Amino acid sequence: MAASSGYGTESLTESLATTSITPQFVSCKSHQITTIKYNLEGTQNNKDVGETSLNSKLLVHILSHQECLKSVNGKLKDNLKMSIHKIPGDFSALKVTMEHGVKENLKLEEMYNVIDEFCREHLKIIKHDIDEENFSFGDLKLGKFLQGMEDPHCVSIFFDKKLFLAGHEADIVVFERDILSSILKDQVVRDSFSIEQEQVTYLKVMHYREEISKEFSVDVVFEEEGESGIVALHGLREDVVNVQRNISRCLQNYHKRFWARPLKRNEQCLVQEKEVKRHLKQVFKKHKCPYFIPDDCLSLYVTSKISDMDILKEKLENELFVEMNQSLSKVEKVLFESEQWVEHYNILRTNTKKQVIITVEGDALLVTCLPQVQIQVQSCLEGFLGERIKSEMMEWGCSVEAKEMAQYVKREKVFQIMNTMEDSIKEISMEDDGIRLKGTKIGIEKCKQELKTFISNVKYKRGAFAVASQEVVNHFLTPGGKGQLQEIRRETRSVIHLTNFCKIKVEQGNIAEDDVDVIVNSVNIDTSSTVAQSTVAKAIFEKGGDEIQNRLVQKTSGRMQYGDVVETEAGGRLLCKVVYHACLPASTDQSQKEVKDIAMECLKRAGGDRHTSISFPALGTGTYGYPPDSAAKGLLDAIVEYTRNTPSLLEKVTIVLFAESKKSVKEAFQQEYQRRCLVESGSTILTLERGYIASGKFTVVSESEPNLQEAKRRIDELIATILRNPQI
Repeated sequence: MAASSGYGTESLTESLATTSITPQFVSCKSHQITTIKYNLEGTQNNKDVGETSLNSKLLVHILSHQECLKSVNGKLKDNLKMSIHKIPGDFSALKVTMEHGVKENLKLEEMYNVIDEFCREHLKIIKHDIDEENFSFGDLKLGKFLQGMEDPHCVSIFFDKKLFLAGHEADIVVFERDILSSILKDQVVRDSFSIEQEQVTYLKVMHYREEISKEFSVDVVFEEEGESGIVALHGLREDVVNVQRNISRCLQNYHKRFWARPLKRNEQCLVQEKEVKRHLKQVFKKHKCPYFIPDDCLSLYVTSKISDMDILKEKLENELFVEMNQSLSKVEKVLFESEQWVEHYNILRTNTKKQVIITVEGDALLVTCLPQVQIQVQSCLEGFLGERIKSEMMEWGCSVEAKEMAQYVKREKVFQIMNTMEDSIKEISMEDDGIRLKGTKIGIEKCKQELKTFISNVKYKRGAFAVASQEVVNHFLTPGGKGQLQEIRRETRSVIHLTNFCKIKVEQGNIAEDDVDVIVNSVNIDTSSTVAQSTVAKAIFEKGGDEIQNRLVQKTSGRMQYGDVVETEAGGRLLCKVVYHACLPASTDQSQKEVKDIAMECLKRAGGDRHTSISFPALGTGTYGYPPDSAAKGLLDAIVEYTRNTPSLLEKVTIVLFAESKKSVKEAFQQEYQRRCLVESGSTILTLERGYIASGKFTVVSESEPNLQEAKRRIDELIATILRNPQI
């Protein structure tokens, strides 16, 4: 450490090659020169200083101060054509440069004499009984003294157990009087106090010791004691007091500027990677946050001087790591524990520069990566599974009843099959079109064989029962009614369907006034004379106007074939959308069949055209004089058969009897309708037979005949209760 008088100025730190007493304080101890290196005819030679009369401490002093070195080299060059120099990076050696052709021994001895003479004339070494430890706390203070001196002096300081000063005697005197005595008058003390362990971590992350050493001559040591922390201070008394105050201020509301974030297992591995360390450094530099990760990598500690940590946390979480965890099926877990995945994963790690960690823990895949590789990682995972797990639909290939038994009654057996193959089958879902299988290719093929065998062995009994009351049907369409049926399904191991039939009615009125989609008109083979011969046609054409008959004649060219049905648009004051003109033979001995066939054709056309309602007259009973009972049977046969067996949008089918109709016609149709209606007396549900008119239908499929009968009995009892107590 030096200031210059006759030799110029050299900074405190440059004058000393220092070592550390403690991590936070710089020692004043200097290395001593022990070797002289010189060149002779292109070769490098060394000589031990101890073999000469030179003082190693004084050599350091000479080399550390430019003016002093300049004076010595001036004498050497003038007299011996040689010079001495520092060796960069080597504090224990002196370099000597000689001119070519000189005699080594002669020149070196003369050099020693010149340097020794200079030292005796100008330099001196003084020893003080001062330990290095006590003096080291004055190092910072010494630097401030030297910077503030108007006439700094050149003095070098050495520690060899005790303090040594080297330089001009006058400079040493001034240094001892003005500087050394001032430094040493401060008493060196020790003190300590307790703080929370988290506060210790906070101070470490803030690099508090490094910052405090720039201002105070105090050695600060942080120690851990159980769940608490100890701050140990060692230094000048005044500075120790000031550091205590400084720490107290620093810890006020520290929690608002401190975040101790535990690192998850994958993150602990990730933070050790080179690219991840670079990423963390960039993120925290961006937000101006000091951070610290201990060697065990269990936690990340972050501080901030400018932002509220609660606000900053969310930003940091989004920028530090990305988690993409997902639950694994057994087949996926097997794949992620396979050699195939190890190879795939190693490639991914290489391609992402080790910015991702993926592990399997239990039945979960834990994925942690940096935000910049998230898409790449997702693509890799999807690609790996997509190449190995396929989806395929297996058609049922069985009756509807067997399918329903597998879907609803024996579904646990289907999933038992899946569970026995969980290493290769991820998912089974039963749909109307078939069974969808998801798994490995080999697993799917094996599962298909198992399922086909199972389905082919499904046994069942089927029964269909009609419901007489619309109120009963409406009840079972409510949430409560559905729940009651679900209980019966579960307890009888049955599949139960309730179908709401199309409403069929017989009523008196004028068909031309019906507000329906379709009305049926009975016409003759000669369409131009239809009005004159048919009561129905006359009523329709009166409401719709002549335009309807004109359209009919135009479409048929005035003539139709028996059994034909021709459609025309409605018009005039008709409320319907279209009119179906049906042509029946004038006389026949198969009146029931003729009526049924022509009515069935009308129903099929209405269903195909997506109509929801249609009205029929008492076909054939007017001008043609068909037997009323045969006509009634034929028409109701067609209506019941079509609505029972053909899916369509038809919701209402009406048979309209003219008030002017013969009494025998009205009675025949009313009696036939009543005969076909399910009565609500006796059993509330009956075995469904062809020809019945009912409000709805129960279809029951069970494992066995006893189960089927039990389901029927339970439904029957439930309906009887509903009819007795409509509020249920």
